[in-house]
Amino acid sequence: VDDFVRVAHAPELNLTGSLSLVAWIFPTQDGNLSIITKWGTNPAGVDPSEYTLITLPGLKIGFNLSDAVRATLSSPVNTLTLNAWNHVAGVYDQTTGIRRIFVNGREVTEDQTSPITIVSGSADLTIGSWLAGPEKNEALFKGLIDEVSIHNRALHELEIQRLYSASAEARWPGEGNANDKTRSGNDGSLVKGVNFAPGLVGQAFSFDG
Repeated sequence: VDDFVRVAHAPELNLTGSLSLVAWIFPTQDGNLSIITKWGTNPAGVDPSEYTLITLPGLKIGFNLSDAVRATLSSPVNTLTLNAWNHVAGVYDQTTGIRRIFVNGREVTEDQTSPITIVSGSADLTIGSWLAGPEKNEALFKGLIDEVSIHNRALHELEIQRLYSASAEARWPGEGNANDKTRSGNDGSLVKGVNFAPGLVGQAFSFDG
């Protein structure tokens, strides 16, 4: 009960420009529940709010950023599926001021405002909870959260899709071999001298027909 992950504040967690928050979630309850949160409560300059990825009532995803004004972007209702794995991502591109939310590799909503610099605070980062005070946690997530990552840049849509597809039943990325990178172990073999060349990410299979 009341369990969550707490990551001590560190300068590299103060993502003041473009950023991406990504996770797999298996929610068993609908509501206002935290996934990834670095969201303080004290006056600005002491422990201000920075960023958060949350679920919202109606099986929605919320993506919050904060400068002087706290702005929330939320997905349409019934974006998430209860009692099932959902891949979720919030992406902010500071150069354009565009925020996007992706669910299962597909963009479900976006907005655009004037670019902001996200405030730099000292709040700890939490997974599965919001620290409403030094020792007070709220918005506790009920379910499973896996493969959490944060990035100090705006991931491209194709990168989001690759992260989502990484859970596929089988996946052959073409990194110098034909091995299946999932747990299924469906390794292939290179027939008649298949080569490799620079790909979209890393290497790719090179076929000459």
